[in-house]
Amino acid sequence: MFTTRVEQYAEDAIIGGTPGARDYYGTDVPVYQHIAALTKLRAEHPALANGIQIERFAADGEGVYAFSRIDRESNVEYLVAVNNAKDPQAVRVATATPGAAFASVFGSGEGATSGTDGSLEMTVPGREALVLKAGAAIPAALHPPTVTAAVKAGNGGPLTGQAKLTADVAPGAPVEVTFAGRPKGTGEWTVLGTDDNPAYGRYLDTSAVVPGDYEVVAVARTLDGKVGYASASTTVAAGAEGGTQVTAPGSYQAKAGCSGDWQPDCTATALTDPDGDGTYTLELTGLPAGDYEFKIAIGGTWDENYGGDGKKDGTNISFTVTDGQPVTISYDEATHRAAAASP
Repeated sequence: MFTTRVEQYAEDAIIGGTPGARDYYGTDVPVYQHIAALTKLRAEHPALANGIQIERFAADGEGVYAFSRIDRESNVEYLVAVNNAKDPQAVRVATATPGAAFASVFGSGEGATSGTDGSLEMTVPGREALVLKAGAAIPAALHPPTVTAAVKAGNGGPLTGQAKLTADVAPGAPVEVTFAGRPKGTGEWTVLGTDDNPAYGRYLDTSAVVPGDYEVVAVARTLDGKVGYASASTTVAAGAEGGTQVTAPGSYQAKAGCSGDWQPDCTATALTDPDGDGTYTLELTGLPAGDYEFKIAIGGTWDENYGGDGKKDGTNISFTVTDGQPVTISYDEATHRAAAASP
């Protein structure tokens, strides 16, 4: 916006304008107008900013990424798709609103109608975004959700470090899952967090918890108020202080609960050492089939990282997921060697 004093910047190409060292406050330029249009869209459709989000489709490579946003008050579903490929892409995605006409509210693409099974075929123009809005609310759930709860930390045993609380919910209507915990034998629950996007989970920092036996519960609630829940028991080890943070940043992280790939500070892919023997592990479930890479990062940054053969700043470590098999990443604190293995 402001006049640059860097000669090289003054020579850079300007979208919708000409290069030069001067202020750029115009509201008639493409970038401003595009941002203004997005701001107006979010104001008119608040669910796009804070609605329940459910991932629907991700191309293998360049192409379409699609997700739903659901308005918590009206239970109306929006379908958002972006296409980073040059050419238009036709994809079929799942929705939670069967037999509904989805009208276009943003982008040059056309609306579409979902089938009786909720699936919808849409064509997303090349290098554009498309936002569709359902013409009807999501129907009420036929049954309360069926839930299975678990607590995961390394190879099992008493919890230390970052412990992952998970909930598997049988396919059906959209739900929000709230996690809570309490010391075993007591009456008051403490809410730990809510997740509205499969796979449902939350992390528990055991360094902030008094050692002992605990119960955790996962409560799934449908949009129309039907509730299902499941509980699990676990033990927080004495002296479960935080310790060293070990993570496995890699090309899979965006599919494992992180906001993007290659993020050394993402706790969703933290490894744990529950028995204190120096072997850290991370179990990954639900990754799409494909080839991935990772490294080991210490302390949540790239300052200390290990790759192939345990070498500092070494090469990426590869692994392959087939047929949705779980993958366990392990790291030896003594040798700095890491590996990924499937059953």
